[in-house]
Amino acid sequence: QAVARVIDIEEIAPTTYASVVHAEGLTVRAGRRIAVDGLDLALDNGVHGLLGPNGAGKTTLMRALATVVRPVAGTLSLLGRTVDAWADLRPVRREIGYLPQELGFYRRFTVREFVEYLVWLKEVPDEVRPGAVQRAIERVGLADRADHQMRTLSGGMVRRAGIAQAIVNDPRILLLDEPTAGLDPDQRLQFRATLRDLADDTCVLV
Repeated sequence: QAVARVIDIEEIAPTTYASVVHAEGLTVRAGRRIAVDGLDLALDNGVHGLLGPNGAGKTTLMRALATVVRPVAGTLSLLGRTVDAWADLRPVRREIGYLPQELGFYRRFTVREFVEYLVWLKEVPDEVRPGAVQRAIERVGLADRADHQMRTLSGGMVRRAGIAQAIVNDPRILLLDEPTAGLDPDQRLQFRATLRDLADDTCVLV
C-alpha cells in the first residue's frame, strides 16, 4: 500500500515536535477513496518534507491542512483551532499560505493584481497590503514582471507568482505542493534561501 511520510529537512531548518499542526487519527477522502487513513501528526515551526509515491495521499493531506477539504474522521487542529464541519475557519485561514499543485488564476491579471487579489482574500489590513505585495513579488524575483499579465509568463514564472501569493500574508502555516516544478537550478536555490528565512517563524510543509 502506498503511503506518504513526513520528514524534517534538517539541513534547512531543524524543528521540534509541537502542535502548530496537530492531528490524531486523521482520515480524509479523495472522491470515494480514503486517501489519508488514521494519520497522527504534530509539526512545529521549521521546514518539513512530505515524501511518497504517486497516489500516496500527499496532495489530499495538503488540501486538508489548507482547510480545502474537511476530515471524515479523527481530529485536526491548526494553531490551536479545531477543523471540523462546524468550525469558523476564517481566523486560521488568515494565517495559512497555500500553493496548490494546480494553480488557478485570471489570465488577464498582472502579477501584481494576482497577488493583490489573494492578499485581499486573506483579509490582510488595507494599510499594509501594498508593501506586503511588493515584498512578496521581490522575494520570488518577479519585480521586473510585476506589471506583466499572468498569461504572458513562463511556467516557472507562474509557479513563482504562486509562491508569492502563498507568502504574501506572512503565514504561520505554509503549505507548498510541488513548489519547484518548472524552476531552474538558480531559482531553486533562491527558493531554498526563502524557506530558510521563513523557517524560524513558520511551519512549512513541502
